[in-house]
Amino acid sequence: MSIAPPQTGSGSPYAHLLHQIRGAGLLERRTGYYIWKIAITGLLFAAGWTAFALIGDSWWVLIVASFLAFVFTQLGFLGHDAGHQQIFASRRANYVLGLLHGNLAIGLSYGWWVDKHNRHHAHPNTDGADPDLEIGALAFTSRQAGNRGRMAAFAYR
Repeated sequence: MSIAPPQTGSGSPYAHLLHQIRGAGLLERRTGYYIWKIAITGLLFAAGWTAFALIGDSWWVLIVASFLAFVFTQLGFLGHDAGHQQIFASRRANYVLGLLHGNLAIGLSYGWWVDKHNRHHAHPNTDGADPDLEIGALAFTSRQAGNRGRMAAFAYR
């Protein structure tokens, strides 16, 4: 498979890039992959909580917590892909999967996250418009650092 160089003429560079990406099949759904990933992640999730309950009051539970952190991250990735409507053709099926993975499994409000993430994609890295840049403990721009007081500006420097 060869990817043709961008053509000169009408259309934006993004349109040409999108055409190449679609032509390479990079935006096609990979349902089989997701079915396996959901099944394996679900089994790991159940195994982690079972181990947590069986080990009980012991320092060994910290190893289980580390394992569950990895599993929670995988659940978050699945919720992210569901938020992008990438797993199933049905919006409802993606929404239900997102609710199960976000709200039920890892305790993150899926509806809140999808709204925030869509605003991020609408204005990526735009100061004042991208909600991912509005994190109280961090400053991504000099304006943010300057608006939080002298001590914060010193720490950010």
